[in-house]
Amino acid sequence: MSLEKAIHERWAADQKLREWIPPDRLFTGRTTHGQIPYGTLWRLGSRPIWRTAAGDLLEEVRMVFRLWHGEYPTLRAVVDQMGRVLDRSSFDLEESGRVVALMIDRQTYRQEPEGHWRAEVEMSAQVYWPPEQ
Repeated sequence: MSLEKAIHERWAADQKLREWIPPDRLFTGRTTHGQIPYGTLWRLGSRPIWRTAAGDLLEEVRMVFRLWHGEYPTLRAVVDQMGRVLDRSSFDLEESGRVVALMIDRQTYRQEPEGHWRAEVEMSAQVYWPPEQ
């Protein structure tokens, strides 16, 4: 399971997040969905933090969630709940990797010209990969 898929699953497992923005309205990468509310998750890049001669790897993955909603108070509530569910969390990935720490780094909000609201939530994940067997 990719990091993105694991984040989607954590979203889908939370009742409040499901109610505010249903999991079928969350996309990875570019979308032309346009029907509000919805969200996109983008991987911005990654870099190794350390490697060992045995093959262990700890990498930092930078991501951003972009969320659109018609109501500012609801969008704020979504981002607050995301923080409770995702910030400082750790979890396993199917490929034998482990998210050691997922951290929300920054949040910004703005009103789009069409009148709806957009939030950007920047995150970083430290992902540990054991040596390949």
